[in-house]
Amino acid sequence: MTQFVTSDVIATDAITATAIAANAVNTAEIAANAVTTTKIADANVTPAKLSQPFTLATVQATTSGTEKDFAIPAWAKRIRVLLNGVSLNTAQPRVRLGTSGGIVNTGYNGSGSVISSAVATATLSAGFDVYLNAGAATADLYHGAFEISLVDAATNTWSVYGVFSTSNVARTHATAGTIALAGALTTVRLTSTNGTDAFDAGSVNVLYD
Repeated sequence: MTQFVTSDVIATDAITATAIAANAVNTAEIAANAVTTTKIADANVTPAKLSQPFTLATVQATTSGTEKDFAIPAWAKRIRVLLNGVSLNTAQPRVRLGTSGGIVNTGYNGSGSVISSAVATATLSAGFDVYLNAGAATADLYHGAFEISLVDAATNTWSVYGVFSTSNVARTHATAGTIALAGALTTVRLTSTNGTDAFDAGSVNVLYD
């Protein structure tokens, strides 16, 4: 006669993680939809337990220096660059991507626009810029985010869009474009459109998954 081991004959907590060999229970042995949200205690599965969690990097102050770099893990497929009151002198913020060969300075496709009392647009090639058709003021404080998403892993092509505003004046900026890298993405850099302006206010961070 076939016998079954049921929950009625197993003492509570009798089978523990230490009693199960690593990898002994795999997805092939679990019926489809057998593990549901009702069977998982609230907050039991956290981002730290996921193989590719949402990760917030360490924030960097944009109060000095001309560039801020963030290392990106190989598994990341989407990165958000978050600007909080970032300020420069006469240039605008620019995001560039990097590979193991270094930061890429050319090959960016797209355009940026600024909306204030009028609208102005320009094509971009040296980076993804928070575009402004005139010199920036020292008091300009940029807020917003770029989202960088992988389009094609075979060609390391990434798509980017961003929306920003300045809190000291009524002005909105929008940017969108793509770039095909020569290798896997390893670095995201925040710098300036002239490459020499030093940051003097605010902070920047990245969030990736």
